[in-house]
Amino acid sequence: MKNKWKIYHSGNFGLRVLSVHGLEGFFGVCGSGENHKMLTSLQKYAPAISILLLAALVVALFFSPPSARLLSTIIIVFGIGTAILFTINNNWEKHKENELTRPEFIRNSIIDLLGLALVMGVAVWFGRLTGFYVGGVLGNLAGIIIAMIVGAAVAFVVKKVWGKIAEPMKVRTA
Repeated sequence: MKNKWKIYHSGNFGLRVLSVHGLEGFFGVCGSGENHKMLTSLQKYAPAISILLLAALVVALFFSPPSARLLSTIIIVFGIGTAILFTINNNWEKHKENELTRPEFIRNSIIDLLGLALVMGVAVWFGRLTGFYVGGVLGNLAGIIIAMIVGAAVAFVVKKVWGKIAEPMKVRTA
C-alpha cells in the first residue's frame, strides 16, 4: 500500500495536521475543517492523561529524581495549555453560533482567562505553602498529597467566588 501524506488546515485556530493516509481517524481529523472531533477527544482523555502523568511524577520522585523536574514541567505545560484551550474554545463556540460578537468573545475570554490565572495562582501558592510546612513535619510524600488536596480545595472556593464576581462583567448569551 502506498502512503499518501495529507495536510489538513483549520482556519479556526490555525491548526495544521500532517498525517498518513488511513490514520486520520486516529488523530481525530476529518479533513473538512471539523477539528471539533480532535478537541472533543482531548476533552475526553485530558483528565486520564493528567492523572497518569501525576502518578508517573510520584513514581519518578522515588526512582529517578532527576527526571521528576522534566515530568513536572510537562504536567504544568499540559495542564495550563489544556485549560487555556478549553476556556477559549468554550467562548469560540458561542462566537461561531453568532451568540457573541468578536468584541464580546474577546471580553468573555479575557475575563475567563483572568479567573483561570487567579484560581491557578492561589492554588499554587496555598499548595506550596502547605506542602512546605507539612513536608517538613510528615515527609515529602505526605507534603505532596496534602498540598494537592489543599490546592484543589482552595481553587474550588476561589473559582466559586470568582464566578459570582465575574458573571456581571461578562456579556450575557441567550
